Amino acid sequence: MGIGKYPLSVPVETFFTSALTANDIQILAVEIRHAAVLSALPMHYKDPFDRMIAAQALSESIPVVSIDAALDPYGITRLW
Repeated sequence: MGIGKYPLSVPVETFFTSALTANDIQILAVEIRHAAVLSALPMHYKDPFDRMIAAQALSESIPVVSIDAALDPYGITRLW
């Protein structure tokens, strides 16, 4: 018995590549300028990954799709 993972009929790399292409989603790499913004963010939120998402959103002027209102103090545009 599995642990409830989504069953794939293709390798995970194929699945993700197809899904990203079909939905016109681009992977945003972490860049030095994102880290620079991150280093200047106040410590409203302690999760380092979510703080990096906020830093990238601010650097790139893009919205974040998240239900997590803890990101709001960073002044990002949050959808959801």
